Amino acid sequence: SIQVTGAGRCNGTYQWFDRFNKRSCYKSPSGCIIYYNQQESCWRINSRQEFTGFVFQAKSKETSRYVSNMGGHSEPPRTGWKPTLGLKGCVPVEIFQKALVQQGVPTEDLEHMIKVLRGSDEEKDSIFRKLGETTFKAEWH
Repeated sequence: SIQVTGAGRCNGTYQWFDRFNKRSCYKSPSGCIIYYNQQESCWRINSRQEFTGFVFQAKSKETSRYVSNMGGHSEPPRTGWKPTLGLKGCVPVEIFQKALVQQGVPTEDLEHMIKVLRGSDEEKDSIFRKLGETTFKAEWH
């Protein structure tokens, strides 16, 4: 088993449950997974059982072609995990809204910013910094 801490909703004890890209996959009781992404040569943690997205990732520590050629019998690294850029600058909608109201942002502008910066699906209660897509200044003016 693998114990994950300091990862918010992805915290927990992960147990082996399958193989993906010739490597073991691990799953927590809450449905989060740890899997290997072969294209990027990195391990990923996703908050749901999907092999296309991730919340955290860490470069593989493999340096040996032998390990790779033998079916990838490596394990996820214990250190070096980085969050997705969306998690750097995440705040609950109600706190974002309260702060902007206190600063005198007009209601129409506030509603537009929340619409643009709000997360989707299960993350709809959070505002995310969306690098390269828009800026606070651009949405306000």
